[in-house]
Amino acid sequence: PCPTPAALAAATAACDSLKNPAGPLGVCFGVVPPQGFFSSCLVDFCIDGTPTPSIRAYQQQCESRNVTTPELIDRCGVLGGDGSSCMNDYATCMAFSTHLYTFDGLGVDFAGACTYYLAEDCGTQSFQVQMRRVGLDDFVVNVRRSGRVIELTPTMATVDGTRVSVFPQTLLDGTVLKQTSK
Repeated sequence: PCPTPAALAAATAACDSLKNPAGPLGVCFGVVPPQGFFSSCLVDFCIDGTPTPSIRAYQQQCESRNVTTPELIDRCGVLGGDGSSCMNDYATCMAFSTHLYTFDGLGVDFAGACTYYLAEDCGTQSFQVQMRRVGLDDFVVNVRRSGRVIELTPTMATVDGTRVSVFPQTLLDGTVLKQTSK
């Protein structure tokens, strides 16, 4: 997956904690085999420049099996970071093609036609954002907020079933719909 031998060497070094039994994640190797996570880590690093998604996923699998591993990723999603690079004002998530990036920076690739929850207010359930894959590169994003349903596809937007064709569009509750390009 890496374009050059030097890039592969950098990826291998960055993902070492998923290969080195004497490393910080070695305590879990007998419970959760790391080989698949290591391979994914190489891809993550070569494509996105970070091993964080695969290392975080491995740690989550270890924790779900009651194996405690040291915290390697700070609250900003930085491997070995100290939290100083965080921006506390807001967070973003992105979904496009077969890729999804969560609010905490976790990158996920998905191939199946199914629904993914990007965000949800678990307390009052006043809003929910879903992404539904309906084809190889086709998806629908549903935003449910204050009883309204906003549906976005690559070619159109609807609000409560009514097509929106003029942008920007400001709804009565102050929500602004904008059309942007990639």
